[in-house]
Amino acid sequence: MDEALRISFPRQATIAYIDSFLKAVRAVLDATNQRVCFDLSRIVEVSSVLICFLSGLLDLSRAKNNKVDIVLPRNKRAAKAIRSVKELSRRKDALIRITERICQVRKITGNNNAAIEEILSLLRENIKMGPSAYDSLLVVLTELLTNAIDHSGEKSCYVCAGAWGRSKYLHVTLLDFGMGIPQKIRTRYPEYEDDVEAVKSLLRLGLTTRVGLEGGRGYRFIQEILRRNEGRLHIFSGKTKTVLKYDKGEYNYRTARRAFTGTCVDIQFNLEEQGFDALVEEMEESPFIL
Repeated sequence: MDEALRISFPRQATIAYIDSFLKAVRAVLDATNQRVCFDLSRIVEVSSVLICFLSGLLDLSRAKNNKVDIVLPRNKRAAKAIRSVKELSRRKDALIRITERICQVRKITGNNNAAIEEILSLLRENIKMGPSAYDSLLVVLTELLTNAIDHSGEKSCYVCAGAWGRSKYLHVTLLDFGMGIPQKIRTRYPEYEDDVEAVKSLLRLGLTTRVGLEGGRGYRFIQEILRRNEGRLHIFSGKTKTVLKYDKGEYNYRTARRAFTGTCVDIQFNLEEQGFDALVEEMEESPFIL
């Protein structure tokens, strides 16, 4: 094999540094029969987006017949989490506790609510969550799982959910390497040639590619929860970066420099605010957001 392709990860491996993860995906997809080194030595903070991308990158690398080396973080707690991910890469449909309040499903294959219920059950052991909150989150995550499995063209996705450190947010990240949201939307709505407009219309108009069925309620429900909860929603797919910060009243739809073949959705729920309970009953009467 040739000299190892070294891929370095940032010190703060969070959603704010999504470009570094997307760059890593492109690098792995371009490598075949090669040694690939994931250098995580600088990482001091574990995040749900890091766990999902690292799991996916390990699978992508092996699919390209690459040999993978991992340089563990110098931070002991971060290193422990990365070791768990490395072990999980050899298993399917596994649920694991990463750190005190983080759990991870490395890979979900098939549209099955049982995996989502397992995630929420494990979270409820460590995070205060009432019955209505549980039900609302189950609806949200089930819809996102359906999108990832049915709409992406892939039969699997990566999920990580939890809270850690002093963060006031519950973080949920879903990642797939399918066709991406904009491309899928154009299979039914070819007029949305621009990726940003495709995603913006998905969120604002409730577009669906489910022919003959009512759709679009999933993202409407998610947006309503996050608006009330003062949370955040990030969507990275195709050549678009969507960042909706309901806590700050900032709603940004931007064009990415390079396309990402796949979809990464990152949701942040504010644990210090109300907003989960009784939403299902109110959705029919509530105005559409954004």
